[in-house]
Amino acid sequence: MIQKDIFTELLNGETILLGHPQMSRLREEAYKTKELLIQMNNSSSPEEISGLFGKILDKKVENVAVFTPIYINYGKNISIGKMFLSILTALFLHWAELPLKTTF
Repeated sequence: MIQKDIFTELLNGETILLGHPQMSRLREEAYKTKELLIQMNNSSSPEEISGLFGKILDKKVENVAVFTPIYINYGKNISIGKMFLSILTALFLHWAELPLKTTF
């Protein structure tokens, strides 16, 4: 039997049990995101913050304002609307799709 990708399963709303053979991938991806978050949360440059936010989301971001700190466990399934604003201490814990609409 071919095992589906754990992230595809999550996007499909499937339940992931602790014994899932790809469970370690969740941890690996979370730590990759954390590494970028540490850089982003320690930056005072809006351009650098936007660039790192785009890397976390794995998307090109435009017209965003992110005031750090921000915390994300996995960013690749976050989609943001135009003119996104995050003000201090935002927390996004998710593995499945997380749409964030235009905020201003």
